[in-house]
Amino acid sequence: MDNESLRRMIDFASNNNMQYVMIDANWYGPEHNAKSDPFTEIDGLNIKALINQANEKGIGFILYLNDKASVNHDLDELFETWASWGAAGVKYGFMKLSGKEKVIKTLKIVELAAKHKLLINFHDSPLIPSGMRRTWPNWVTREAVHAQTDGLYTYKPSGFVEMAHINALAGPLDMSNGFFKLDGLKQSRDYVREEVYSTVASEVARSLIIFSGLIIFPDAPEEYLGKKDLFEFLENMPATWDESMVLSSDINEHIVTARRTGEEWFIGAAINEAGGTLPLKLNFLKPNQTYLAKIYADAPNTHYITNREAYEVITREVTQSDVLKMHLALRRWSSDLVKAD
Repeated sequence: MDNESLRRMIDFASNNNMQYVMIDANWYGPEHNAKSDPFTEIDGLNIKALINQANEKGIGFILYLNDKASVNHDLDELFETWASWGAAGVKYGFMKLSGKEKVIKTLKIVELAAKHKLLINFHDSPLIPSGMRRTWPNWVTREAVHAQTDGLYTYKPSGFVEMAHINALAGPLDMSNGFFKLDGLKQSRDYVREEVYSTVASEVARSLIIFSGLIIFPDAPEEYLGKKDLFEFLENMPATWDESMVLSSDINEHIVTARRTGEEWFIGAAINEAGGTLPLKLNFLKPNQTYLAKIYADAPNTHYITNREAYEVITREVTQSDVLKMHLALRRWSSDLVKAD
């Protein structure tokens, strides 16, 4: 939580096709203290200079706000102020209301954000998706799912498959997939209090399978740059799509999702702890055309508990008539991802 770290994030975003940088809780003081002032920042942090630096590089800057701030501060005035600083959006956390009161307050906040041209992302038990983003397109996503960076507890591969079948049906979700530091993650990050049961290849797949509209990557720039060949998938992956399909799914076992923007297809596969081999039929590709498929997968010795950061990248030519075998081995959490150039 300092200028140096945020500048590093901004530079990374600018150099690697990212569109936003987000600063999370406590940047204006202890987030759960209603007296913390979101019109200013903690000592040593120059938020307006950081926003300006981001904007100069074409990067939007998203500011976190805890619901406690609405007790002593007018949100219309606050959002107007943040917009005048050049902020792009708001991550809103920990609204404690329920029922009708929560619906009314949520819609008011979304309306105020739209008034000041700010996107918004609700966290911490928000209203579940219900189609209201059609009226308020600035309401781009929400944590209506157990986000991976919550830290209090995590889920196993079967849990992800279940959430992809249930929570993701209703609309965009912020699950915050995309950890590249997995071996020793709990020991190295204060905010991660339980192990993340995944592999780096599956982290990439999860980021594709869960549609968000605002895809939050939770790791440090150094971790992504250290696996640059794998990060290439995320670097090139759009956040909006011309076409999306679930190619195969079983809520108790697996899901295979394909998304297209322009002529490029991005495909992610996830399976439960039992593993197995899934066929990937490429009959959705154009006939009489050869594609270059880049496959980002677990290595033969990858294990979602004991060897999470092993992966391999393979390139091969494919056509509409091909079927790729995705090997998601026993007791291993794997994914094969195909990108057609």
